[in-house]
Amino acid sequence: MLVRAKAQNDRYQIADIYTTASLVSRTQKDIPEAIAYLNEALQYAEAGYGSPTAEIQSDLSDLYRLDGNLSKAEELARNAAESAQASGNIPRIPPALHALAQVQISQHKYAEADRTYDRAAMIQDIMIGNADSTLGKTALIKAASDLYAKHFALVAEHLDDTEKAFAIIEQVRGRVMTDLLVAGVTTSPESVEAERKSRACVSS
Repeated sequence: MLVRAKAQNDRYQIADIYTTASLVSRTQKDIPEAIAYLNEALQYAEAGYGSPTAEIQSDLSDLYRLDGNLSKAEELARNAAESAQASGNIPRIPPALHALAQVQISQHKYAEADRTYDRAAMIQDIMIGNADSTLGKTALIKAASDLYAKHFALVAEHLDDTEKAFAIIEQVRGRVMTDLLVAGVTTSPESVEAERKSRACVSS
């Protein structure tokens, strides 16, 4: 597939193939090879689209984090958030900031990670509020469930700020209740799962 794509000079397909190869290597726990493949994917994606792709940058950041290269991981995570914002790809900003916060936690930069999560949650809340359908709202809530859970864990475990930790839980509860009211009778499984993850953090 790669040989054929290169023969056709199809940069988009080449980037997709390298991204898939990176996923296979990551599944096989060969992180250096996964990094090499994803760097290739990033180069072809940049050449094809004319600008960096936030999703590839975020995934590459996470691989560098797993490999222990935290400075490179932080650089790529910041670039991913900037790329998403510059391109107007607002839904990609919270995941990119989530990746950045995880790197900052690995660097023991807990206060910075807290601020990063605050920014991600603010953007996510705006998107949920602006969604024009119940399906759209519940999809966004589902996407944010891990973000809220990790933010709670950060505040509870490293910042010793009980008041803020429970404010994060209430933020999730507020979104679940909003979804319930919009849906009419029953809330969505996605909203229930978001609250369940947050409650699990409290009990652990």
